[in-house]
Amino acid sequence: MRRQCRVLDRPTLDALKEPLEKIKPMKAVFDHEYVKRIDGPNKKVAGSKMEHAEMLMDDIRQFKERTGARGSP
Repeated sequence: MRRQCRVLDRPTLDALKEPLEKIKPMKAVFDHEYVKRIDGPNKKVAGSKMEHAEMLMDDIRQFKERTGARGSP
């Protein structure tokens, strides 16, 4: 956990520790030509930017179906 970022104060972070630890992030799309120093172990692997975009659009569709979330009206 990255406490040094101080997005949340310590008492709030302590209170939310258990539910936050249960969150499993989705795989991400990184573009090293846009942001040079971004990386991580949880990334999507694809060849082209279009493949990355299609993977991301598919993730959004699946999330909406799974949760019942809707886009803006």
